[in-house]
Amino acid sequence: MATRKTTKTRSGSSTGGSEKTPTPASRTTKRATTAKPTTGTQPTAELTAAPQLAAAQPAASDTKATATRTQVYTASLAGAVEVGSKAAETVIVRDGVEVRSPSLNLTRVEAYVERLKPVVAFSTPRVVQQSVKPGTRVAKGTVVDLVLVPPTNIELGLVDRAHTAFVHRTVDQVAPIVAQARDILERKQTAAELNDNERQLMYSIFSQAEIEVNDEEPALSLDAAYRVLQGAKAYS
Repeated sequence: MATRKTTKTRSGSSTGGSEKTPTPASRTTKRATTAKPTTGTQPTAELTAAPQLAAAQPAASDTKATATRTQVYTASLAGAVEVGSKAAETVIVRDGVEVRSPSLNLTRVEAYVERLKPVVAFSTPRVVQQSVKPGTRVAKGTVVDLVLVPPTNIELGLVDRAHTAFVHRTVDQVAPIVAQARDILERKQTAAELNDNERQLMYSIFSQAEIEVNDEEPALSLDAAYRVLQGAKAYS
């Protein structure tokens, strides 16, 4: 109905009826324009009818513009949301065997959840290994094996060319040092990017933590220690 109404409005009628006969005001205007002004009533009819036609024209234009904007907006939404006729199916596989979810008592589940305490950040497992190289695109349905370890068990000796002092320290044990240096760690990815003031601050932080830093020894260098902190920050 909205489309038909818009189409009819373009014919010049303010009510949208293109097949109807002209209104009395339109006929009066035509006679006032072609006939000779023999009386004083004809100019009055012309002045009366003209504003009515002028008022009708913007209404038709506004209606057409509104309909056009609506059509464009509707067309831009087409395909934005894809609705499938079949629900997505999730398959969990453990040790090569499919794991099916058990049926639970929802009332007991709600009571149990209310008694739970918030999960400590360092108790949430992090991915330390996966069967597909990070950043690789895979087809839908591809099985990817992940190895997850809580930060409390992740030793920072796993970081390539790690500083000797951090080899057997875990992520949660190094967290206080990461907190002190977080501002610099977030702005500078490597020790080579540090300016003189930032380097001195990092030396001070490691000294307070009783971490030996000696740039003459690669395994004790600031670069090695900074690399470990970046790794600890990633797993924090």
